[in-house]
Amino acid sequence: MRRTGPGSVLVVGAGAAGLTAAAAAKDRGWEVTVLEKEQVIGGKCRSLHHDGAVYDLGANLTTPRYTYIRDLADRLGMTRRHLTDRRIVNLSNEDFPSLQDANLLKRLLVRGSSSLYVAARSLSGIEKHGYGDLAAAVEQPFGVWLERHGLAPFREVFATLFVAYGYGLMDELPAAYALKFFDKVHLQAAIDVILGQDVTDTMDFEEGFGELWERVDRHWELGTHRGARLVQIHRSPRGVSAIWSDRNDVTRVQRFDRLVVACPLDLSLGFLDASAAEQRLFSQLRYNDYYVTAAILHG
Repeated sequence: MRRTGPGSVLVVGAGAAGLTAAAAAKDRGWEVTVLEKEQVIGGKCRSLHHDGAVYDLGANLTTPRYTYIRDLADRLGMTRRHLTDRRIVNLSNEDFPSLQDANLLKRLLVRGSSSLYVAARSLSGIEKHGYGDLAAAVEQPFGVWLERHGLAPFREVFATLFVAYGYGLMDELPAAYALKFFDKVHLQAAIDVILGQDVTDTMDFEEGFGELWERVDRHWELGTHRGARLVQIHRSPRGVSAIWSDRNDVTRVQRFDRLVVACPLDLSLGFLDASAAEQRLFSQLRYNDYYVTAAILHG
């Protein structure tokens, strides 16, 4: 039988990365199968529905750099919403209250430090060369990098941003990662948010981020298999062989031409025929707990 398209692809994981990859493959004519172990899709884009309102429990805003997400949301009929009022407070440090309540001098210090950071970041060469030619110094923790560049007063601001964005602790994360993400546009938007200023291009969606990925699944007719359990994946020059069971515990054996692993890589060791190098790399992944609390206020 003659093949009419480029082939078939198995996508493991129906979070933002997996569904984006699946949609792109579908647009290019691939036959796509998406497996998700949870009963809901979207990964960390979970939304809570209560009393007619939607509250995002994971991803909860887009910054000015998230042009693809905003374009995707517009295409799928999502309703953009300017950020609701929010406060970022460091509860573990009583000497560091919300910057929205800070005096003028403190606010000016934050603005000035952010300008110094942008200048130091530019000198690192990351804009021109990316990660490839960065000095070895950016392998050190970001907090150390800030101090060595005379930006110690800015540590508290970044510490709050790191936790609020879910990136963990700045004294553990390499400076290269922070430098890559916090460019001038991202940083200024983040500073505006924590200072309580208006940020035109920072927004969320009335329907919630979870609904965005549900619409991706429907629009591209991906038919994501929810509640799926992968038993084994074997890769060879001839393609990919997968054994998995659906939500009804029906076991399936299928062959694919390509594989996209979009689930946590350490969890893939439970079903993937990982090489020794993959096992060493994937087993070194670390996680920081990130909690979202939803509360109903009375009175």
